[in-house]
Amino acid sequence: MSTFEEECQRAQDLAQSLTSQLETDQVQHEKEIFNLKSSLGNSQVEAAALRDSLATLEGKMEQSQLQLVQLEESRIQLEIQVENFKSNTLQLENQLEAKQRLLDASMRVKEVT
Repeated sequence: MSTFEEECQRAQDLAQSLTSQLETDQVQHEKEIFNLKSSLGNSQVEAAALRDSLATLEGKMEQSQLQLVQLEESRIQLEIQVENFKSNTLQLENQLEAKQRLLDASMRVKEVT
């Protein structure tokens, strides 16, 4: 074989080797692109699930805040009822004391007569 033919053969071999390497690289890149798209899809699904969870938690937080307000209102109403009970108890004690004084005075009047 002449030098020119050898050079042509080497050039053809090199071209075939480079073509083969490019095809291998292209297949590898397509796999990587597929994996990245798959990963992106999974991430989007996870992000959607996280958004749903966040919305659920926000709803629960709003419910808890509403319950807290209702509990505070109930506490205030109970305090008012306690104060009313104390006031009523004091009035009853005063009425009882007044009736006892009337009874005592009545008994003294009966003793005198």
